[in-house]
Amino acid sequence: MRTRISWSIGAIVVILSLLFILCIRFDIGPRSLHYYITRSTPISYEEIDGIRLRTNLSEAAPVHGQAKATKETDQYVYYEFDSGIEAAALKTNHDIVRISIDGKGKQKTGKGISIGDSTRDVKARYGKNCYKRSEQGADIIGYIDKNKQVTLEFWLQGNKVSLIRYDLKTMN
Repeated sequence: MRTRISWSIGAIVVILSLLFILCIRFDIGPRSLHYYITRSTPISYEEIDGIRLRTNLSEAAPVHGQAKATKETDQYVYYEFDSGIEAAALKTNHDIVRISIDGKGKQKTGKGISIGDSTRDVKARYGKNCYKRSEQGADIIGYIDKNKQVTLEFWLQGNKVSLIRYDLKTMN
């Protein structure tokens, strides 16, 4: 009887391990799955053209112009600034939880990466501790700061950055 139970538990562990590996290999499952297998990179002081996460939406307005609401969910309101930067803010206190740029301006990350830069440029500035995934036809390389629980993703088209997204780990 004991042998049967041991074998059953062993089989379950093996099956779950294989499913986990398949999810990682074929990029199945939530983005947060990468969080557990990627080494942390210190990006807590990152910013996108002077805007930092966890700051109030009103602090970015003097530099980036008027913020127009473009979309709303249960928790967030998405805004686009005159400068072309998109930001998601919490409905409760208007703190910024996501910042995105897609080339409507000359914005840069804190380490100087902008739209059109190469994958090589990104890795030279941010290092090799990144995860890789794909979504909506784009290859993505991402960096995680596990201490501050933030991610920085570079969406690529033909090995060139086409979108930069910096957000709290809790964003989907």
